Amino acid sequence: MGADDWTDEENDLLVAEYFEMLKLGLQGQSFNKAARQRELARSIPRSVKAIGRKQQNVSAILEDRNQLWITGLSPAEHYQKSLKDAVQRHLDARQQEDLQQVPETRLELDEGPEEYIAPPPSQASTIELTKPRNMVRRAQKLDYAERDASNRELGKLGEAYVVQLEQQRLKKAGRTDLTEKVIWASEKEGDGLGYDIRSYETDGTERLIEVKTTNGGRQTPFYISENELRFAEDEPEKFVLVRVYNFSEEPACFELRSPLEQNLSLKPAVYKAVPE
Repeated sequence: MGADDWTDEENDLLVAEYFEMLKLGLQGQSFNKAARQRELARSIPRSVKAIGRKQQNVSAILEDRNQLWITGLSPAEHYQKSLKDAVQRHLDARQQEDLQQVPETRLELDEGPEEYIAPPPSQASTIELTKPRNMVRRAQKLDYAERDASNRELGKLGEAYVVQLEQQRLKKAGRTDLTEKVIWASEKEGDGLGYDIRSYETDGTERLIEVKTTNGGRQTPFYISENELRFAEDEPEKFVLVRVYNFSEEPACFELRSPLEQNLSLKPAVYKAVPE
C-alpha cells in the first residue's frame, strides 16, 4: 500500500457518509455537501478536496453499476479497487439488514445497461383514474396512492431519478448521442403531455416515459390521469410507464407497456361534480 492509499477504514467511513447523503437526497431533504465533507475530514486525515474527489469516485462506481448517484458529485473515473470493495461491503451489509427486517426480495439495479427495470409483478398493482380539477372524490380513507399523487416533490424526485437511469442506460449501450437528447419533458415543457420523460431505445426510436413514484412497496397502488391513459392508447409503441417504489430507502423499478388494462386491474375512482 502506498503512502497516499486510503485504508479500508477510511474508505468505509467515506462510503457510509456518501450513502447517508444519497438517502437524504432521495427523501427530499437538503444538506450541505461542503459542510459534511469538512466534518468528515475530522475523522479522516485527508483534505476536503481529496474527500470530495473520492466521493466523485463513488459516483463513478455507482454509475458503472447502473445505480443512482448524488447530483453535484459527478462521476470521476480511475478509482482504486479498494474503494470499489468498500462500496460493495456497504451494499452487502445493507442487503443483509434488509433481509433480516423485510422478508421480500429487493431489486438491485445492476442487471445490465438495458435491464435496469425489473419485470412487473404477476398481478400488478391497481391503478385508479385521477380526479379532474373540477371534481372531488367522495369521503374515504386516505391511502398510499392518494398520498403519493398529492406529493409533487416525491413525483419530481422520482422523475429526476429515472432521467438519470435512462442516461446511464444509453451511455452503457454506447449511445452517448442519444444520452444528450434525453429530456425531462414535464419539467422543461410543462405538464399535460401525457408523459414525463422523452428518452430513446438503443435503436433510436422514442421512449416516452410516465413515472409513478412511491415510498411504499412494489404492490402499492397508484393513480393515472385520463390524459395519461389516452396517451398510452394513442402511442402504444412509444409509451412506457415506469413504476418506482421503495424510493426513500432503496429505489427499484418495473415498467408497464400499453395496453395498460392488460397489465393492471383498472378501477375508476368514484367522483362527484363540484358546482361551477
